[in-house]
Amino acid sequence: GSCRKSEYKFVARRLDSLAPCNALYFGVGYDSKLWDTINAEGNNLFLEDSQEWIDTINPTLVNSKIEKVKYTTKRTQWKKIFKKTNKLIMQLPDTVWQTNWNFIFIDGPRGDKDFCPGRMQSIYTASLLAAKSRGVLRIFAHDYNRELERRYCNKYFGKNNLKKVVRRMACYKRGK
Repeated sequence: GSCRKSEYKFVARRLDSLAPCNALYFGVGYDSKLWDTINAEGNNLFLEDSQEWIDTINPTLVNSKIEKVKYTTKRTQWKKIFKKTNKLIMQLPDTVWQTNWNFIFIDGPRGDKDFCPGRMQSIYTASLLAAKSRGVLRIFAHDYNRELERRYCNKYFGKNNLKKVVRRMACYKRGK
């Protein structure tokens, strides 16, 4: 609906201002084609744990790659592992760690039910990638209205780096 539309317009404007850039997305969805198109000349990498979603979205992408990833957490553990960074770090290909990311978008994995992995690993790992990135970096986190996402984002991206919230979408900024 219009709620999602305003959130995605907000993200699209920021991505467009950075494009072409190195953009990393946690999760694929029906919005992936939009990011693929806006950053057509850039480097788009999607990290997704669901083979079903990969099979659905991959044929629609022209300028992007999808890497299958594995999450090792359950949403119900979020309070217990809040500061246990050894449980929060994701195993990712070296190329992900070696890339200087300008744009990181967190909308995965699923985090709305107890059996889901939750977004703890996405958020923490994104914070590590952000810390080593040089230049301008925008980090977007969807579902910021949920306590888990809000607490993890504010801890690992720094509440002082939170620049704007549009409905359920939070934007953090590093650099000029």
